[in-house]
Amino acid sequence: MLLAVREKSIALFDGMTVEDLDHHHDALSNSIGMLLGHFVALDLVFIARVLESRRVERSELGKWESGLQLRTFGRSSLKGRSPEVYREALIASRGKLLLALEGRDDQWLDQLASFLPYANQGAKNRFLVFHQIEDELRHQGQIIWQRNRLPHFTRLLDERGELNSVSAGASSKCDVRP
Repeated sequence: MLLAVREKSIALFDGMTVEDLDHHHDALSNSIGMLLGHFVALDLVFIARVLESRRVERSELGKWESGLQLRTFGRSSLKGRSPEVYREALIASRGKLLLALEGRDDQWLDQLASFLPYANQGAKNRFLVFHQIEDELRHQGQIIWQRNRLPHFTRLLDERGELNSVSAGASSKCDVRP
């Protein structure tokens, strides 16, 4: 699932420009680029917090740190990046996550989470993996919503009001496996 969700996230911005990725639908919205940066940052945090039981260092997050602060810091710092920069970072961060998960089994999934706030709530590692997937899926919905309102994507709607395969990124193929 982690692999399939990331491949879909990458396909969603196929054909977009820097301007598309930086576009804000309104004063409260996150840009598509901000959401993509959020995915990268969450992968890095997941590796440190869940898999290595430690705090993530700011240096590890680097230019993706602002992806943890949607609607605030991300608005000013997650912009001006090319689709290729996002694509490479999304592939790299998910590859690191998949490598870090290798060797984890059902016994590990059933262990209680070891960091706050989840440790106090009785959450298991299984939930944290699910949450990683679920968060990206929800934000994919935001990306689709915003993409459908970009002027040049809007004109690519078919007669049913759905994006055709070109604008939906269906032709995009990527492999994020390590």
